[in-house]
Amino acid sequence: MYSTYGIISVEISNQEIEMLRDTILLKNKTPAKTYSNDHKRKVDLYRVNQLKPLRKFFWNKALRLNETFKYDIKEIQDIQYLRYQSGHFYDWHIDIESNDIASLRKISMSLVLNPTEFEGGELIFFDAGNTIKIKDDKPMLYAFSSFLNHTVNPVVSGTRESIVCWINGNQCWR
Repeated sequence: MYSTYGIISVEISNQEIEMLRDTILLKNKTPAKTYSNDHKRKVDLYRVNQLKPLRKFFWNKALRLNETFKYDIKEIQDIQYLRYQSGHFYDWHIDIESNDIASLRKISMSLVLNPTEFEGGELIFFDAGNTIKIKDDKPMLYAFSSFLNHTVNPVVSGTRESIVCWINGNQCWR
């Protein structure tokens, strides 16, 4: 765990990683869409929200992690599989939008499936005037308050594979 109120890390087992990868690779039939605008992001994105094993995995983690956050949580809003190839990135942003379902986001989760297979691609948070750079050599799930500013640095080589998930609540905050 990091010394901030907004970021919690949990180590994920190799068996869990294999289950997640197998679920995505075997059951996901939606082709990737490359989202790109020169200023905000460039990433291949698959929507995998409908896959039951992923929903169960992330919901169980959210319930456990919410013992620390203590937010009013209700459901998984979305799950996405992101593939960052060389040169791909995601610029600074928060995960809350002002006028739609994303305004109900409480907890954001990010899990890199292959942390040793790429260079660059660090997840970076800006919290209380500090930047916190995340680059692990083992699979870790990072859960953080959805209002926390974060970015993914450009991938220099290899391919960064990650799953992101958002947990919503009943109302805009707490």
